[in-house]
Amino acid sequence: MAGELRVHPATILNWERGKTEPGARMLARIIKVLGYHPRLVGSDLPSRIRAAREIRGLTQEQLAEDLGLDPSTVRKWERGRKRPYPRLTRIFEAFVGRPSI
Repeated sequence: MAGELRVHPATILNWERGKTEPGARMLARIIKVLGYHPRLVGSDLPSRIRAAREIRGLTQEQLAEDLGLDPSTVRKWERGRKRPYPRLTRIFEAFVGRPSI
């Protein structure tokens, strides 16, 4: 796996042990190599937003910019800390439903 991702084997070990996490761009590469998303994704909207963002290799800030939102909105939604307004629910549902690159 380390060779395919072009990272040091210790990096993989740190990810597996939870010492560090791969960044958004690296996670997109991991998903491509594995053929699936390695994290368990719940059916709730916050989990689906995060997984869809990570599959595309986007940071929260990049997603917010793409959707014309404030980055704090994306952060709060992914953490499940804020209940959505109907308009935002539609924006995020549309994003989650978009095909990845």
